[in-house]
Amino acid sequence: MFIPSFAFVAVLHPILPKLLKNETFRTFLDGVNIGALSLMTVVVVSLGQSSLIDPVTIAVAIASLFLLIKYNINSLWLVLGGMALGLILSFLPNLPFSL
Repeated sequence: MFIPSFAFVAVLHPILPKLLKNETFRTFLDGVNIGALSLMTVVVVSLGQSSLIDPVTIAVAIASLFLLIKYNINSLWLVLGGMALGLILSFLPNLPFSL
């Protein structure tokens, strides 16, 4: 699946400086960038609506965002921490919320 994108990079890399001098091409790239950002925003909102379903997931998301912004923690550690917390909470009985 990733081979076409690598091929595009390999082909466009030598000619990209020349293409960037063209105003029409730069405008096209600006539109592509805005489209990609819009798609990422829609996906983030959709994933947030489907995954933030109880107080624990909301708290984990807020704590992860805080740790990521304030301390610049690698996202791998945030994923592993969320996984460990979810695993621990799944074994605790009589929680006031569902997992």
